[in-house]
Amino acid sequence: MAKAVKQQEGMIRTVVNREDYEDRYATKLVKYIPAEVLAAFIPLVALAAKIEGNGSPWIWATIGMGAIAVVGYFRWQATDGLEGQLRAIHGRGSDDEWPEEKLQDELKKRQPHSYFYFLALVAFAAWALATAAPVRQAAGLQAAEAEYVVAAVTFLLPLADATLLHFWRWRDERHQRSDALLLAISIRKGG
Repeated sequence: MAKAVKQQEGMIRTVVNREDYEDRYATKLVKYIPAEVLAAFIPLVALAAKIEGNGSPWIWATIGMGAIAVVGYFRWQATDGLEGQLRAIHGRGSDDEWPEEKLQDELKKRQPHSYFYFLALVAFAAWALATAAPVRQAAGLQAAEAEYVVAAVTFLLPLADATLLHFWRWRDERHQRSDALLLAISIRKGG
């Protein structure tokens, strides 16, 4: 039985939290770069470009801040933000109260795989190259080259995500089977 899709209040984009939710190709494209990071990055890179003399170090510093913000935002969302949401819905005093162990298990299930942070950084870099002329200039790329990069990333990133997700599931299943086998062997040996 499918769980209801709940839209989180106060979010710029709709975030879908559902165990059986499968990302479609189009939804994979929009999930890598938080709108909150973009809202800060765009004016910061414009200000960095206006700095007299060699503004390039300021642009690179802004790119670095953007990359840190992307990973930091997603990490926060996957830990504190998600825990707060789950506690608000299923915590003490709620109609659907969960024991602490179930809350922690649910948090583990909803954590993004570690490769997601790398993919988010790739998406951010491609987006920054394609949309911000000062970033292109600092990287030494022509507009057409940056457009090619963002088109390739847009096409390949969801494919990489799906492939890595398949690998992670296979790896987890393999670990579960080997753990079960080791447990069976230790039981047979009597210890």
